[in-house]
Amino acid sequence: MNIYSLRAECMADADKLKKLVNAACAVSELSMKANADGLPDQEIEIRTELIFDEVLSLIRAIPDGHVMLQTLEAVPLAENSLERDYDRT
Repeated sequence: MNIYSLRAECMADADKLKKLVNAACAVSELSMKANADGLPDQEIEIRTELIFDEVLSLIRAIPDGHVMLQTLEAVPLAENSLERDYDRT
């Protein structure tokens, strides 16, 4: 099982990703929690059989999913700084 973590700008983006991940792989678990600073951001951890590039492709299908795309890392949420990689598009 692969573990990924990322940040979404809002709950709507997180929900879109959850639907796409569940449709792409029946053996997936996605957990979300609100950002501790009170912003609408959602912190997400995904456990799935999907590989990194497959998750990237799913995120690219989400309009305005750039924050998720730029914060995706192949580490548990506790190990992800959630800082954006502006070079990832």
